[in-house]
Parts: sequence; structure tokens; C-alpha cells
Amino acid sequence: SSLSASPLLPSAAPAREARPLASILCFPGTLAMAADGSERHTAQVVGADGEMDGPALERFAAAAGLVQRGLSYAVVSIFGPQGSGKSTLLNHLFGTSFTEMDALKGRNQTTKGIWVAEAVGIEPFTLVMDLEGTDGRERGEDDTAFEKQSALFALAVSDIVMINLWCHDIGREQAANRPLLKTIFEVTRLQSDMKYLFWLHMCVSFL
Repeated sequence: SSLSASPLLPSAAPAREARPLASILCFPGTLAMAADGSERHTAQVVGADGEMDGPALERFAAAAGLVQRGLSYAVVSIFGPQGSGKSTLLNHLFGTSFTEMDALKGRNQTTKGIWVAEAVGIEPFTLVMDLEGTDGRERGEDDTAFEKQSALFALAVSDIVMINLWCHDIGREQAANRPLLKTIFEVTRLQSDMKYLFWLHMCVSFL
């Protein structure tokens, strides 16, 4: 399928001082949409079929000015069960514009493949990757090849990997992604510089 970078999404909010990446990850209690007037660039770089979209990646790199930045940037990625709020969390933390699931229209697959976006108002310059959710009915119970490939790809290029889980799934096998996490930790056990960040979601009732 033909994939392309999404249009720029300008924000009308006034500019604000850039926030350190570490402060955003260490103090999640201050979640807020980071709309500071900067242009946001978003692109699907890997399709649902697992194929890399080279032209889309090149357009994104040019729009985000990656060539001029050299190696002076950070990469943050997230993976976890489908429908666990990964895209929503990234949008609130980094001011990105990933498509979020509309629960009123049904709980189904929203993020397909791998998407990348430029974080807004953060230093150092940060790229954010949103991975397709795991354990979704669209791929079926036995089709875990893409899950493993996308997770290992994220580990290879990311400085920080966020693993999003529902708190009530802790202790479960597939829902908590134990087979996938086992594969990841086995592959990366020698990478002492890799940083992992676990986010636990709680179920809150407003009855």
C-alpha cells in the first residue's frame, strides 16, 4: 500500500520554553498537551504488512530536519496491548498527534504498523515511535511475528522503550505480553545502556 507522511498540524497556542525529556518521563503527574506553536510531523514508516516505507521515512526526515541534527536527538518508543492507551499517552506526554481510539465506535485496532512523530517543545530533540498494539484480534492469537519484529526494531533504534500495561493484567500470560517481554529481555540482556520504563494503567470507575 502507498504510505505517506501526514499533513503538518500547526498549533495556535503561544510558544513555551522547551521541557527536558527526563522531567517528562520522571514526573508523569504533570501530563499536558505540549502545544507550543511548533509544527508537528508524523509519518507511517512501517506498514501493517511489515514493509518499511522508505519514501515516507525520507519525507519525514527532511521535514523534521534530521540531517542537520546529525546524532543529536533521542528516540522514545512505546508498545503494549491493543487498546491500552499508548497513542493517547504519547500525545499527552510529547504533544504528538497520533490517532487515538474512539471507544464509542468500538474497541478495535487503531494504530497499524509503526508510526513516528516529532515531539513538541522538548530538549533534546526527540522522535516518538508508536507501535501497533499487541494481542489484537485482527492478527489473531497465533500471529505474533509482527509483534516480535516491531518490538525488536524499536529496541534497536530507541534510547527509551515504554511498555504500557493494564495493572489487572500483571501475572497473566498473553495479556501481560510475557512471551514477548521474555524475548526482548533475552535479546537485550547485554545492552546495559538501554532504558526501560513501565507504565501501569489503573481502572477507574466514575459511578
